[in-house]
Amino acid sequence: MFSIQRNHLSEQGVDYITFGKGNKTLIIITGLSLQRLGDMSNLAIYSLFSRYAREYKVYLFDRRDHIEEGITIEDMADDLYQSLQELHIDNASIIGISQGGMIAQLFAIKYPQKVKSLVLALTLSRNNTIEKPLAGG
Repeated sequence: MFSIQRNHLSEQGVDYITFGKGNKTLIIITGLSLQRLGDMSNLAIYSLFSRYAREYKVYLFDRRDHIEEGITIEDMADDLYQSLQELHIDNASIIGISQGGMIAQLFAIKYPQKVKSLVLALTLSRNNTIEKPLAGG
């Protein structure tokens, strides 16, 4: 089993969890259906993401503490950039799941120098007529 550290970036108001002993960096950005990181048990995190712990130092980022009305996917991509800057992460492999995939795509477009590789799962490249009512737009 690996050690899970829970941390908080105060300026961004973002919680993140880190674990793993690898010499490569992996960023995981989850979607809205995954509960907030503060509510997840270490066992749930271990069961979901343990396969990456040997090869990577893994960072699992939450959303801002307070989501204001009108916040955009671009704002969330910028939050991720600021978090990586504060953590002195030059580049990383990124996995984006669901809404996290939307954030990861925009992050890769805006900050390609930060992205070593990108994996997208269960996500969209843009809102469509099916998704808009679900996302409130």
